[in-house]
Formats: sequence, structure tokens, C-alpha cells
Amino acid sequence: MAWIADANFNGLTDGDLNGQAGGSGWSNNWGDVGSFQPAFTDVQGTTVYEGAKGVRNAGGISAIGRTLTTALTSGNTGVIYMALRRTTTAGTENCNITFRTSGDAARMSVVLNASGNLVITGTTTVTLLAGYSADTWCVVRVTYDMTAGTFTGAYSTDAYGTAGTFSTESSSVTMASSGDIAWVVLNGGDSNTGLHDYISPTSPFTAVATHRGFFGFMGM
Repeated sequence: MAWIADANFNGLTDGDLNGQAGGSGWSNNWGDVGSFQPAFTDVQGTTVYEGAKGVRNAGGISAIGRTLTTALTSGNTGVIYMALRRTTTAGTENCNITFRTSGDAARMSVVLNASGNLVITGTTTVTLLAGYSADTWCVVRVTYDMTAGTFTGAYSTDAYGTAGTFSTESSSVTMASSGDIAWVVLNGGDSNTGLHDYISPTSPFTAVATHRGFFGFMGM
């Protein structure tokens, strides 16, 4: 099965994302993921990658999650696009999107880290962009293979709806842990620094993206 879940946050109400829905391919609303604060993730229309709305950390260390309608399991391959942004390249906390098992173990993560680099992380970490720019959207394309338990990444800083292109595909990373991918967690990082937008199986660009790998074709 290819990735099908979509969230662009358009049409949601400004303020607390916790308890709101929208998009498709999800089985519940955005909500609590444990000891972090889902109330610190807000819908806003000021800084967006696509459309009218995005979400941002609104204070404190935040994390908010949502479960997929159908978990990814062995035999599934596909592509996921997502947009992240950070207002600083420093700090102490990372801004990331983590893809987790039904048992709440991280399998793969896309991270704007507090050292100023854009990386993907599983059992190892690969740098996609050394030295990302503050206040710049980074669009990441993850190409996954659940049978092999591996994934790769590529990035772009091109605007939504343009004939954008991606960087060369990264080396392969082995997913952490084992099992399915059942839900997605947004981590906002340091207070008022992390933003997320556009989680989708569809490229944000009008042209066919360059450097697409074999599994990227299968996932479209």
C-alpha cells in the first residue's frame, strides 16, 4: 500500500490543533501523545507553506499525534511529502515529524535539528541539508520500503505550486525498531520555533520531481 494520508490544515480553526480533524486517511483527530503538551500546537494562517493554514509550536515543548486509517506493513512501498520550518537554527530541541508503530516506537523521523541541519533518522542519521536557513520551509520527500525496513530522503526549498525539484536522493537508512507504521507525531521543538504544513502523498510541485527513486514511482 502506498501512503494515502493527507493533512494541509486548511479549513481548520485558528488556535489549538488538539481535537481538530481535517484531511483524509486518518482514523481520529489530532491529540495527546503522552507527557508532552498537545495544547502547545496551534493552527495559524500567518506562516504557511501551502494554502491558508499551517501549524506551529505555540509555547513549551510540544508534541501532537494522529493515527492512520490503515497502518503501513510489510509489502508496502511509497512516498510521503512534508514541509517543516524553524525560526532558528540553534536552541535545545528539534522540530520533527516522526512515523511510529502502533506500539509507540519510532521507525523513521525527519528532523530540523538544533544543530542547524536537516536530517532523517532511523537506526542511523543521514544529513539531507547541512546548514538549513531559519524561517525557510524545507520540503522533504521520504521514499520508504516496509519490507526492507529502509527509507531515503530528498529535500527542496522551492515554493508550493512551482516547478520545483528535489536534491539528490540520500543514502538508505534502516528504520528503527520493527513492525508497522500506525501514526504520525509532530514535534514543535523549542517554544515558538517549529512549524509544520502539508503532509501528503502528492508532490507540492507542478513538474515531475527529479532524482526520484524506484520506490517513488511505485508510490505515486
